Amino acid sequence: GEQALFRRLSVFVGGWTLPAAEAAGGDAGRLPALAALVDNSLVLHTPGPEGEPRYGMLEMIREYALEQLEAAEEAPAARQRHRAFFLDLAERAEPELTGASAGIWLDQLEAEHDNLRAALRDSLEHAEADTAGRLVAALWRFWWVRGYLREGRTALEAVLAWRRPLPAPLLARVLIGAGSLARSQQDLARAAALLDECLALQHTLGDLAGIAQTLNTMGLVRLDQGDYARAAELFAAVGERYQALGHWRGVGLALFNQGMVATHQGDPVHQAEAFYQASLDALRRAGDRHGIAMALTNLGMAARDRGDLDRALQLLSESLGLKYELGNREEVPWTLEILMTVSALHGDPDRAARLWGAASAQRTAIGMPLPPAQSDYYADFLAGARARLGDVAFEAALAAGRALSLDAVVAFALAR
Repeated sequence: GEQALFRRLSVFVGGWTLPAAEAAGGDAGRLPALAALVDNSLVLHTPGPEGEPRYGMLEMIREYALEQLEAAEEAPAARQRHRAFFLDLAERAEPELTGASAGIWLDQLEAEHDNLRAALRDSLEHAEADTAGRLVAALWRFWWVRGYLREGRTALEAVLAWRRPLPAPLLARVLIGAGSLARSQQDLARAAALLDECLALQHTLGDLAGIAQTLNTMGLVRLDQGDYARAAELFAAVGERYQALGHWRGVGLALFNQGMVATHQGDPVHQAEAFYQASLDALRRAGDRHGIAMALTNLGMAARDRGDLDRALQLLSESLGLKYELGNREEVPWTLEILMTVSALHGDPDRAARLWGAASAQRTAIGMPLPPAQSDYYADFLAGARARLGDVAFEAALAAGRALSLDAVVAFALAR
């Protein structure tokens, strides 16, 4: 039994938990056998996230165990159990990624990311379209929040190559994920095509919540394209749909995006701020910490525009701290950019330049370019900082910001 478990544990990449060992080990996956392997130093034991015990093998030992697994002709069954376990994990995590416990689930997926990659790779290699589709549909929001945009898009597009075998409801979930990540990378033409296909499919299915989600993402594409009138129409329609469904997170996001349109159109500040405050109230009601952090960022921006720079800094710091706690790499650059504008208005051009350099580096690291409309928005702030510092000092401050790690830049941004 110990030998059988030793062989079967070799399918794990990057370690495993006790429930995973029990699942992948089959009839050999019992705690006494695992304890014996630990006692004999064939398996390592370390604390994992939330203090849960985590196990692993040295790579040289794992390679030997893999050879034994193949020799025993147990590899297909062991890998199938591995895929089933991590598909179940991904699908249990998916609905939690927008709730109050999002951080815990995001960290759990992060800890198992190598195993999830292996499960997806095996599914693709074995042409298991349904398993691969369910995995990417469940994981795309994790990839988005944690900044794995290139990886996520590659996986989603690989599954879309098999769209015929996918059941229509699953195909729609894959399409919205692919469209959302394409939009984050500013591949707006591809995003629009994917979302159009998704919307048509959802109308056929009568998926009211899915239609609202897709219309919201289509509105974001229009916003990035600078088509503010169409974006406003879409977000208003999304809000009405979510209100009818009693979907408070959706209501909050629609209100937030309406505020974004108002901000970009240069409407009176109080109108955008009213949208953001209503958004924050709805998102708090839904328990969506990710959305709450976004609303705090834009309330900070509204406070800045009213000239209340201290309040702006307070709101933005709270938002950045929450995003960092959630590991939300997709949202961090945006908050750094707004903090840059506050520093510029506070008369601290060096800090502004460092924050801008750091935000640019974080965008580059995750493959998320700045939308042109936003680039134009920040231009005056940066021009003012450059004029005050001079070209040489400004470029030096930019370089210093680019050199900061994520941990270091958050610490720098939160220091007062």
